[in-house]
Amino acid sequence: MKYPSSICILGKWHKVVYEDTIESEEGILEGLYCQSKSIIRVRKGQTDEEVKRTIIHEIAHGLLRRSALHEIIGDRAEEALCQILENLADYVTWNYKSDVIKYKQNK
Repeated sequence: MKYPSSICILGKWHKVVYEDTIESEEGILEGLYCQSKSIIRVRKGQTDEEVKRTIIHEIAHGLLRRSALHEIIGDRAEEALCQILENLADYVTWNYKSDVIKYKQNK
């Protein structure tokens, strides 16, 4: 499976980088959205399905942060909403085979 190298979130292109390890205060992460650098970080070594879910989850963080909704709902609600959106995207892509995000693939 070819993974995207960049993704457009609310009109702004974000680079997608694949790294061996992504660490934070919470421990080792599957992915991380960085608004200030316009980057989505994805941990290598995941299955194709896990990478897809991780990217969708980080796009959800990007949507909430770029729209400033995260400031209204707070961190816990943001994470819960990202989980919901990740599962909704799974449903849409599996059942309707639609291309719901705009991206550029690595070559």
